Amino acid sequence: MTLAQVQAAALLVAALIGSWAGLMMAVALLMPFHTQKAERALEIAPRRCFLGGLPMLFVFFIAILLLRAPNPGAKLLGFLVALGIGAALVVGAAGLARLMGKRIGEMSGAKTSFGMLVWGSLVFSGALFFPLLGWWLFTPVSALFALGAGMTALWPARRIPTPQPTTVLEHQGAV
Repeated sequence: MTLAQVQAAALLVAALIGSWAGLMMAVALLMPFHTQKAERALEIAPRRCFLGGLPMLFVFFIAILLLRAPNPGAKLLGFLVALGIGAALVVGAAGLARLMGKRIGEMSGAKTSFGMLVWGSLVFSGALFFPLLGWWLFTPVSALFALGAGMTALWPARRIPTPQPTTVLEHQGAV
């Protein structure tokens, strides 16, 4: 192995870290409501997010099997299912990056939410691509958490009609 190959591999890892961090930041900025829902789900019920990611992993393996089928319609279905699961994974990962950024900001006393998002995305991406421990332990576990949080964020919530709060003036008939 030459020095050029080592440098190319290191550059590839740096490019993967940067592109994954950039994707999470872009999704967090473009879909703030959904990524905030994913962040909140990870903060309040992390066990539920992890357990919610397990069935999605099973569905992903079914999508991979469909992609290997000889039927073009099955391949299309497998592709669409894998694409949907990937979208949920990215939304959940952006929520996880927001949560990490918020916690980093609390510890460092940061003032800007964008700076916290950048730091959370970079730390999360760096942990994913850390050799061996990040590849084989942190990536699969965080993917399950992100899948569960992403499905929670993208799944439509049941709308329960709630009465609108009234102000004191409305209650007294002044308005």
